[in-house]
Amino acid sequence: MAESIKSSGSVFAVAVQVITDPRRFFANMPRTGGFRDPMIFFFAMASVGWLINLIGTTLIIGKTSLLSFVVMALAGPVVLFIAGFLGALILHIIWQLLGSDASYETSYRTLAYATGISPLTSLISFIPVVGVPFSIAWAVFLVIVATVEVHRIKSTLAWAVWGVIGLFLIVSTVVVQFNIGREMTELRAFNTISMSR
Repeated sequence: MAESIKSSGSVFAVAVQVITDPRRFFANMPRTGGFRDPMIFFFAMASVGWLINLIGTTLIIGKTSLLSFVVMALAGPVVLFIAGFLGALILHIIWQLLGSDASYETSYRTLAYATGISPLTSLISFIPVVGVPFSIAWAVFLVIVATVEVHRIKSTLAWAVWGVIGLFLIVSTVVVQFNIGREMTELRAFNTISMSR
């Protein structure tokens, strides 16, 4: 299943499986088999998600040069690729603390395939107020499913630990969004007053 990622079509097919039936996907995901296929999948999904975010942000902000857009389009996936290994390490440590006996390779594979939702969550994140919290909740749900199905951790423990982490991330994001929105409103009001003088 997840081991035969050789073309964009098969990458797409795996992403659909992760999105539509994550329990089955992670229950059947081989815990070993090398880094190559998960790396290809991660890079493809992270790159598409990054490009969607970059285009959307550029359209919202409006002003950007072609050079800065190209640099961000090229640099972003490279940074995300490296961040994937670091993110997998953090998840691996948490899974080990919860009692998993899985290797780092298994943790990386888990994270890599979970990015199958990245293109969708990147689009959803542009929905005002609810988009980012929903995207975080979906990602946390996948981590919970993978914690149970791949790492063999009890469901109640998985929900308790990742639920608290997810709630913290969602609340933090909402607070940041609220503060940014308030600052943007104040800046617009200031600019309007300044222009009217």
